[in-house]
Amino acid sequence: MGRVVQIGPAIRDTRNQALYEHWLERRGPALVTPRYEIDLAGVRDLLPYVCMFDRDSAGYLTWRYVGTGLAALFDSELIGQLVISRSGLPPHHDRRFLDIAGAVAGQPCGAVILCSGLRGGGRALEMEQLYLPLLDASGAATILLAHVALLGIQTAAPAGDELSLSLHRSGPISDVAIGAFACFDIGAGVPGGKGPIV
Repeated sequence: MGRVVQIGPAIRDTRNQALYEHWLERRGPALVTPRYEIDLAGVRDLLPYVCMFDRDSAGYLTWRYVGTGLAALFDSELIGQLVISRSGLPPHHDRRFLDIAGAVAGQPCGAVILCSGLRGGGRALEMEQLYLPLLDASGAATILLAHVALLGIQTAAPAGDELSLSLHRSGPISDVAIGAFACFDIGAGVPGGKGPIV
């Protein structure tokens, strides 16, 4: 097994760092831990914005578990639904998300995505998403564990002032757009043997 890269600059949000630390602790010396080794009670404070993805029998990515905060954010029942049909992403962004998800499971590696979505009043909600692989019952890394860290809602301040961030509820999220993203090494390298992918 290659060198395990500990938390680095790719993960900025402390909540995502906490989930990564839990994942590292639970996997022990293995490259990827089985789903049953993850103790969601151990990350209870993060649960509202934790989710898991799985592959259905046809190989499509589906929502397996969705925290209450994410369900409210998307204002939809997501469990069992295809990610591509319920994510609100435009087709070209769906492809990028599916490529990132495929890299996390296939390499395997971790990934961090910075993205934004619109909420009521046209305000842009900024998010940092962390993705980590988990093994299914057959030992394949088909399950993705994720956490969405809400960074704030960008709202225009009075003329001449800086943009301010606030986390107040203003309706379901829509028009999610992926910004920067990077894969990081968990011991098997990253796609293409390089650092960030864009």
